Amino acid sequence: MLNGIESQNVNGNFLIDGQFDELPPRNHKNIISSEIEDSKLNGKEMGYYCTHYFKNFIKNGLYNDKDKISKLSACNLEFFPYRSVKINDVKIKRNKSKELYKMPSVQISLKIISDRLEAYEKNKNVKPIFIFRGYDKWWEPALIKYLGEQKFNKYSSMFFTFSSYQCACISSNNLLNIKGHKKLKTIKKSAYKDNLRVELKKEAWKSLPTYISSMFE
Repeated sequence: MLNGIESQNVNGNFLIDGQFDELPPRNHKNIISSEIEDSKLNGKEMGYYCTHYFKNFIKNGLYNDKDKISKLSACNLEFFPYRSVKINDVKIKRNKSKELYKMPSVQISLKIISDRLEAYEKNKNVKPIFIFRGYDKWWEPALIKYLGEQKFNKYSSMFFTFSSYQCACISSNNLLNIKGHKKLKTIKKSAYKDNLRVELKKEAWKSLPTYISSMFE
């Protein structure tokens, strides 16, 4: 049992790069502070997340502001905690794509999300924000299955994805709430869609807590 999730014998149901699914270790550290600390102590360049996801945070010179770093309290949740050279290196057995939420490693991330939502509902503490890559293919079906459609819809205002499929920089020009993202998917490419995308990005940015938007503007 790990974090309330019982390790299951998947009997070869899910094959990832030739290995069966196993439970990965959980990292409790603030990912931004970890990379900044490592950079300062070892004279290295900023790490992957600071130079890609949190690029604007670093550009705004906030890497020396311990209070803001602590307040941001960011962590990384992997859907697949595995390394691969190409995205298609992850192979899912036939007829198993809709059951990925059952994988023990995937359930760890889903449970962390669910627990954080329940903590917010109970204490009304700092509102959590979840930003997903690979949302359509991986996260959405797993979240709906794990949380249930009612709970998923209830908290959908806290779920975001990137406007760009290539860039993962958190900025006012690159975030969409999942509802706006789904709306755009129903519209064919046109000037109207381009204009709507701009408006939906503005709307998504305004919905973020001010302390987050001010750090990444």
